Amino acid sequence: MRRKRKKIINAKKILILIFILIGLIIEIKAFRDSLADKIIDVTINVSDSTNLLQSEKIVLQASNNNNLGYAVVLPEYISNKKISKYFVEQKNIADENSTENINGTTETEKKIVEKKAGEKLYLTQSEIDNNFAEINVEYDTVMQDSKTLYNKKLILKDDEDLEKLIISGYMPCDTTMQVKDVDTSNIDIENEMEQNYPNKTIIGNYDIKLISNEQEYIAKDYEQTLKIEIPII
Repeated sequence: MRRKRKKIINAKKILILIFILIGLIIEIKAFRDSLADKIIDVTINVSDSTNLLQSEKIVLQASNNNNLGYAVVLPEYISNKKISKYFVEQKNIADENSTENINGTTETEKKIVEKKAGEKLYLTQSEIDNNFAEINVEYDTVMQDSKTLYNKKLILKDDEDLEKLIISGYMPCDTTMQVKDVDTSNIDIENEMEQNYPNKTIIGNYDIKLISNEQEYIAKDYEQTLKIEIPII
């Protein structure tokens, strides 16, 4: 009798656990679905405030911030170029969405405001419906020898889409990176490293060239210093 009773109790416990697991799965699915409903892709047309560069389109994710509506987080870099300021057309109300005045007509008064990277840009209902918005930007630049240099970040990734080399600093807008692995088998570089840099480890050897207008860009010729990073994976 006792064995049967124990089996019945164990079977009840198993059934309870099964029902709990099913409930958790349903809740997780509902939570994920609710998150999906709160995120939309929005195409942003980015215009250069100086008109030196052509406008370009990027896609950002807008999340629903409850009563404040949908907003995108303004990125620090667009197409590898660092943004100094954002200029956005914004309605003159707190939540940046359309409201109605006393006569029942929609407010359309707008103003241009500055924003920084990392700040939120709230979308109007029209921008949400069309999944499209427009912004002007001021790129981070310096002038050197009558040439405009852009603060860029060039990234080389491996086959697994992991960053293996990053070069950042001021350079011409069209600058690209050419990288070749250096064969050090015939070079006594390990002994040199041990003698001169005893606390350092070799994690990569690269022959790096920056190319602009089909010519090599030499940063020091423009009184610039570039930052080179090799992430440790």
